[in-house]
Amino acid sequence: MKKIYLLFTLLTISVGFSQNAPIDFETGGFGADWTWSTFEAPPEANDPVFSVIPNPYVDATNNSQTVAKIEIGYSTNEGWGSAGCETMHGADIGSFAVTPNNSLVSMLIYQEGFAAPVALKFATLSNAAYGQVIVNNTIADAWVEVEFDMSIWIGGLANENPDQLIFYPSHAARTTGHTVYFDNITFSEPTPVATPITAAPTPTQDPANVLSVFTQITGAPTPTSHYTDVANSNFNPNWGSNSGNVVIEPYGGDLGLRHPSLDYQGILIGGAGNSIDVSSMLFLHFDYWTDGGSSLRVSVVSVSGEEYAYDIDALGAIPQQQWVGIDVPLSYLTDQNPNFDFIVKELKFDQGGFETYHFDNLFFTTEATLNIEEVTKTNFDVYPNPSQDLWVVKTASAEMSSIIILDVLGKRVLSLSPNTNSIEIDASRLKAGLYLAKIKTNAGIETVKLIKN
Repeated sequence: MKKIYLLFTLLTISVGFSQNAPIDFETGGFGADWTWSTFEAPPEANDPVFSVIPNPYVDATNNSQTVAKIEIGYSTNEGWGSAGCETMHGADIGSFAVTPNNSLVSMLIYQEGFAAPVALKFATLSNAAYGQVIVNNTIADAWVEVEFDMSIWIGGLANENPDQLIFYPSHAARTTGHTVYFDNITFSEPTPVATPITAAPTPTQDPANVLSVFTQITGAPTPTSHYTDVANSNFNPNWGSNSGNVVIEPYGGDLGLRHPSLDYQGILIGGAGNSIDVSSMLFLHFDYWTDGGSSLRVSVVSVSGEEYAYDIDALGAIPQQQWVGIDVPLSYLTDQNPNFDFIVKELKFDQGGFETYHFDNLFFTTEATLNIEEVTKTNFDVYPNPSQDLWVVKTASAEMSSIIILDVLGKRVLSLSPNTNSIEIDASRLKAGLYLAKIKTNAGIETVKLIKN
């Protein structure tokens, strides 16, 4: 059985819980006699058709006698799939409270001939709702278990508990019709996942040299930040991607942004229709933390829609379970287009591989952060430093698998793969100045300053 997880942790307010579950579509069980309505076909097509039928694909993953079937008879260009089904308000699943003990919803799905993300959403009697939680599926023609973490509903919404379940069986554009089966919807406690236990490093740039997007320390009722953040930024625009909902949550006395199952997700700086002028800035700074991520990109998006991606993993392997500070030189934008418009409306993170990433201290600045994870001097010897021609770098025992030399603008000037514990770095072709050597060993990636005379 393949399991696909989308997990995130939110406030844990304990309240009572009861609802009609598990939803198994069996005689005498829940779901088969409920009033399931379908929506929302394009104008020229009929809505999907819902039915409960004998299981057409009995196997070890799902040996149930009966399952739910949704027939979608049309193609769509809509990223959300133009198809859904929902239970009836005031009946069916019943009004229920979401708690830390039941916020993980598991479901079996079978997508015929086409694999696509699926999504789940709750709504209250007054139709209040958070955004749908999306889980990616890449397997067609097989029963797959998917899991939705609905923790955002803990404590309800506007003093209401949900009483409706809404399912999106094919959350993607399609060129043909599509049939999806689903079954065995259960509610349980999410499995804990690794999260930061310490705060990201406190930024040290002069506030006069910063345009801040997110540096929150505390939230309502009296929000505070390291700098003055741009007001009304939307950190969860849900651009039709397969990423989950972005959550602001605490880490070690600070606040950060949690991106679960990162596919691509953005930040509307100042909210939709707004922008900031970063033409006087030199860097985009942010800190990130992941447990499992191996790739990451960030893009700066101008008001004209022009954007260019900066590959973070191109700087070296993504460190795990530690805060990493990044200074993206904005010169990379003019390297792509000398006339790039620095009136910026959005930031975008992507290439996350559906892993969870945490971000903090997002701001534009004229100051680079040069003290990124200063290397422990007992583990590395670097000499001569300063140097005119070469540096010798040695470790006590660990092999250095890669060394990346960056200038103060964050531009890579040398890449080495020594696979040894001692190496000479040729500095003869480098300009005089300060450089950063990001050195990877089996203990992780650390940084040492190099000075060229």
